[in-house]
Amino acid sequence: MYKFLILFLFFFQVNSSLSQEKSWVNDIMSSGQNYFETKSSFENYWENRDIGKGKGWKPVKRWQSFMEPRIGEDGIFPSHQLYIEWEKIRNQSRSTTDLEANWTPFGPDDVPLQANGLKRGVGRVNIVEFDPNNSNILWVGSPSGGLWKSIDGGQNWTSNTDLLPNLGVSDIAINPLNTNIMYIATGDRDAGDTYSYGIMKSIDGGETWNTTGLSFAINFSYRGNRILINPNSTDVIIVSTRKSGYGETFRSNDGGDTWEQVLEGPNFVSMEFNPANPNIIYAATTGNSKFYKSTDNGQTWANVTNGSGLPNSGRNRGLVGVTPSNPNVVYVLYSANDDGFGGLYKSVDQGINFELQSDFPNIFGWDVDGSDEGGQGWYDLALAISPTNENIVFVGGVNCWKSTNSGQDWQISSHWYGAQGTEYAHADQHMLRFNENGTLFSGNDGGLYKTSNLGDSWQDISDGLQITQNYKIGISQTNPNLLLAGTQDNGTLRANNANDWDAVRGGDGMECAIDPTDSEIMYSEVYYGELSKSTNGGNNWDGIAPDSDGAWITPYQIDQNDPNRIVIGYDFVYESFNYGESWENISIDFGGNLEVIALSLSDNNTIYISRGDNLYKTNDGGENWGNISSQISNNNITGITIHPENKDRVWVTLSEYTSNEKVYYTEDGGDNWTNISENLPNLPANCVTYYAPNETVFIGTDIGVWYTDSTTTEWTVFNQGMPNVIVNEIEINENANLMYAATYGRGVWRTELPVNVAPTAQFDFNLISECSGGLQFENLSMNFDSISWNFGDNTLSNDVSPQHFYSNVGSYEITLIVYNFIGSDTISQTVDLEFIEPPMVSNASNCSASSFTLTANQSDPNTSVNWYGDSNGTQLLFQGESFVTPILNSTTSYYVNESQGATILSDGPENQNSLGAGSFHEGTAWQEVFSCSSNTLLKSVFMYAQEAFSIDVVIRLPDSTIVESATINLIEGDNTIDLNFNIPAAQNMTIGLEGVNQGLWRNNEVNDYPITIGNNIIINESTAGEDYFYYFYNWEVEEYCSSNLIEVVANIGSTEELSISLNSDCLFNNVTLNGTGNFDSFTWNNGTEGDETVVSENGTYNLTAIDNNGCIATQEINITSINQLEINTGLQTFCEGSPVILQLSPGLEAYDWSNGENTNTTVVFESGTYFVNATDQSGCEYYDEITIEFNEVQEINIESLDGDIICRGDEFTLSASGGSNSYIWDNSFSGETYTLEANMTGAQNFSVSSMDNNGCNVTASIEIQIIDCNSISETIQQSILLFPNPNSGEFSIYHQAENDKINVINIYDTRNRLIESRRVDYSNNNLSEKFQLKNNDKGIYFVEMIGDKGTYFQKVVLN
Repeated sequence: MYKFLILFLFFFQVNSSLSQEKSWVNDIMSSGQNYFETKSSFENYWENRDIGKGKGWKPVKRWQSFMEPRIGEDGIFPSHQLYIEWEKIRNQSRSTTDLEANWTPFGPDDVPLQANGLKRGVGRVNIVEFDPNNSNILWVGSPSGGLWKSIDGGQNWTSNTDLLPNLGVSDIAINPLNTNIMYIATGDRDAGDTYSYGIMKSIDGGETWNTTGLSFAINFSYRGNRILINPNSTDVIIVSTRKSGYGETFRSNDGGDTWEQVLEGPNFVSMEFNPANPNIIYAATTGNSKFYKSTDNGQTWANVTNGSGLPNSGRNRGLVGVTPSNPNVVYVLYSANDDGFGGLYKSVDQGINFELQSDFPNIFGWDVDGSDEGGQGWYDLALAISPTNENIVFVGGVNCWKSTNSGQDWQISSHWYGAQGTEYAHADQHMLRFNENGTLFSGNDGGLYKTSNLGDSWQDISDGLQITQNYKIGISQTNPNLLLAGTQDNGTLRANNANDWDAVRGGDGMECAIDPTDSEIMYSEVYYGELSKSTNGGNNWDGIAPDSDGAWITPYQIDQNDPNRIVIGYDFVYESFNYGESWENISIDFGGNLEVIALSLSDNNTIYISRGDNLYKTNDGGENWGNISSQISNNNITGITIHPENKDRVWVTLSEYTSNEKVYYTEDGGDNWTNISENLPNLPANCVTYYAPNETVFIGTDIGVWYTDSTTTEWTVFNQGMPNVIVNEIEINENANLMYAATYGRGVWRTELPVNVAPTAQFDFNLISECSGGLQFENLSMNFDSISWNFGDNTLSNDVSPQHFYSNVGSYEITLIVYNFIGSDTISQTVDLEFIEPPMVSNASNCSASSFTLTANQSDPNTSVNWYGDSNGTQLLFQGESFVTPILNSTTSYYVNESQGATILSDGPENQNSLGAGSFHEGTAWQEVFSCSSNTLLKSVFMYAQEAFSIDVVIRLPDSTIVESATINLIEGDNTIDLNFNIPAAQNMTIGLEGVNQGLWRNNEVNDYPITIGNNIIINESTAGEDYFYYFYNWEVEEYCSSNLIEVVANIGSTEELSISLNSDCLFNNVTLNGTGNFDSFTWNNGTEGDETVVSENGTYNLTAIDNNGCIATQEINITSINQLEINTGLQTFCEGSPVILQLSPGLEAYDWSNGENTNTTVVFESGTYFVNATDQSGCEYYDEITIEFNEVQEINIESLDGDIICRGDEFTLSASGGSNSYIWDNSFSGETYTLEANMTGAQNFSVSSMDNNGCNVTASIEIQIIDCNSISETIQQSILLFPNPNSGEFSIYHQAENDKINVINIYDTRNRLIESRRVDYSNNNLSEKFQLKNNDKGIYFVEMIGDKGTYFQKVVLN
């Protein structure tokens, strides 16, 4: 006896000591708890302990990293402050002159891959919930990245909560009867490191959200744990919350408008309904965990731990698990005081008695076999029971484990790096949940996973969830798409482009940097300043840190003027001049870890650093340091930026929640400071950077980015396009004028910025051809946003590098103006042009079909005039000044130019041996790409054939139009092929083969592109690339010097312009068409003569007009705007009993219905003809009528083939009749009969709808009473006996009780008809009643026993 007492006391003291030592576990979850006390408790606990994996040390350090800059002297975190400030600024007006951001997501969007091909992770997922009616619709909540939705089972994701401020989501609940109604618990349940502002509600399926009565406004410091919606009465909601040091449970009867506190003290971190009876709720607490139960839908609660078989001490956190496969089963999972596995317990009697299933191996640890000790059960803990098999259990800690025998034995299902061939899934499971189809989902620190085969394999479905929590980023100044990001939980990530990311380092990633001149050189660190360097773009890393420990995020900077130099801050400041190969201490001991470093660009001897609320500076490279923070608020300093040209101009940002204490500025190196926090929200400012245009200063806050500049004293939101999220760092690529933001919960974002220097105008030009007067301009300007050209001949252009052709020889001044945010710059150049001018031409006209003689007058008697049938100059029709056309039936355009001289030459590679190695090639897939600056005749080419054959040679324009083609006949060996192809002036034409190539020589090691042919042709490449040259050697060309092509029009018909205009004073029914032009007569295709016609139908209308020369002109117009004013019902069938709304278009001046109504709508209930007169604002009158005939509605019937009283768990069948024999039941099931399982007790309504033969929808419903029935061979409740059962119509009920006595016994048939009701009495606490039902039909009957403590049912069978 005494030994037992001593051991018991020892056990109690040990557990009490452990509980006290780890009080920080519960304190970090309580937003009202004093931060400094919690931090001290944590540090004392770990003082003499080994910091191993999976022990919970790192999650607390993450929490400290978030909290410490935001905590003031009182040590309290005001979790409600974010929502208050957001409410103040969300409707703030903006000036039209304000700088606008255009933030776009930079990623990661898809999950970054590790070097081994496995996915790393995008961020933590706290919860997943499923649409009750559609298993493809998923909702997930993240700790600081908001709420996300997928409508395709997780293949794609969207978020509707970006406009809410920095939303963390810990639980989601969806109304099972109306899925548009949803609730979320805000904040971070498992780590407590983001804001909470209560329970929020949506009534439009998650599109918009509003606070409920349980919000920060009345309940400061609450954080939601769990939300339950009563499935039988969905306005009843039960919510468990945590507060400072304890928990509170609330209940609402009106959908969250008002709340009643039903319990104070126990912190229900887990809470679940009994799957068959929502009046029964189970809950488990955290902090010396206890098991609670409610039997009245959460109105009252009882701690039922004692005597249940559950441990009463030594357990830190508990989770409850239930399953619809057996509603009597309840599991409780515990973490021990060391946060390792504390045991899994099972009850088969609704939580009255429990048995320990196992407490070994340590399934909460890191090891693949569970052989290690401890864990972090306070942080990652998850439990799921199969919905179809009560014995299949999944548990999540660091890894995921599975049992098929109720937790007595365990097999690892997934491991955090796939040890020993185990299936890989990211570490730290926060949620395990089955959907109705048996698919299991896991939310962990990396995202969302699922398994469809009970854990044999896992699939990451996080692609599209942009929820990464970034600490810091480092960008490249030479590659705007290259970036490093240090992330919580998911290591260091490298962006190769927007949404193209790789995972390059593990652990928690911290500060990152990329060499400003060589992007292959990168720096990254993990916690406490473990700095590493990569010289190959992040593929390999070497540690270069000094032998020292720093802050969780240790600050360092690369000197942007001298990338060899790096400065890093621990308790001391260290400096390296050789890329971190060696370090020198250049400071005093600052008595603690430094947090911010800034290097001056104008003086490398000047460095600013901060620790807490102290700011220090050195002007002599570290020999002397001075504290310059005496005039700055005593808030934590989070950011420092220095003017790039003046080391004494400095801006610093401050954290915490002191109003108007966010940003300070000095012009004299810190001797004097000015508070410039005007109109900033009272939220932490986390970082600051300077941008040259208008001396703009940007800061990142807990609600996005803000800026101010030299034109104002106020701050303006710079958040357009980005969610309202915490911004930890902003960096600017000066060369590309891009800003990047590292957010805590929504990944990295990027926006364009106005350029930071004035534009510089510069251009060059080249003659396209010495013959045509065409110039190709090359824009060499810098830093411009827009551009304007003036070519000196009254023509303008806004193209960047345009072409321009001049019509006349002469001298031209060309002017270029470039613009940007800062200003403009102008440059002019004069060019003297001599070229062949195009001929002087005039158009010709005739009223009817005829031949024309077109004339082009030569500008030079030594030129020839060329007429073409196309604008590319490929169809030569005639040469000479006068061209006689064929008889034309319609207006036709011709093109003419002048050309001078002809030079015949051969050029290009001489033969197949001129370009190096090659071989015979069979095929026609490849061509040579070439350009021609002026019309040229390609007379012949050389080709080398493998054998004799025939094939087509074809020249095409870039749009595949054939310019020239010819069939050639080849002999074996050398061939000189005559082509006589007229090649126009055009870019990127091709010459190739069509037909069967039986072997032509081509070269395959070519280094000679571009290849010049004479003065006009340049062969740029082959379509197979620059290594190949195909088939065509020794081009013989005849070159011409040609002017531009000029269009000449041969017009058939009138030369007068005919147009049609549309006029309408009336809103409906008709429009007036008017023909205009200098004509004598007008005829419309609707038969109207004259220039005006009124039309009442949409369609195409043609107008024919004759001018004073007798020439005809035609024009047409397509009318689509005539709206017929007619009565509309929106229905095709009118059903008796359903009113019909007659509607006319709104907006008219007056309405007069035949039934006396005078609005645009009227409602009718009887058959008949109804009409309306209406008038619009222009006085136009309208009339319409409609005949309504109501159809008689046919009834349908519904019945239960198994009676109206059903035992829970039994199947029953509903049958419908009548109607059109096409029936749709509640859940969209179609069929005449509907078989389903009775899952929930109580009165349940079922309905069916059908369309009758008249097309009318009709609905019928039935109420089924679902009751709990014990099996006929067992006792009913405690000592109640009904026997014999089955029987022939005679049975007895016996009960022995002192308190829970039966008062009334009722007997019902399956149609819920009362057969007998009897009030009963006890004799000496004994009840014995005999019933005679021999005169009743054989079958099933139900016995209802109403007692002092409830109602019991029993099914009895008469045979």
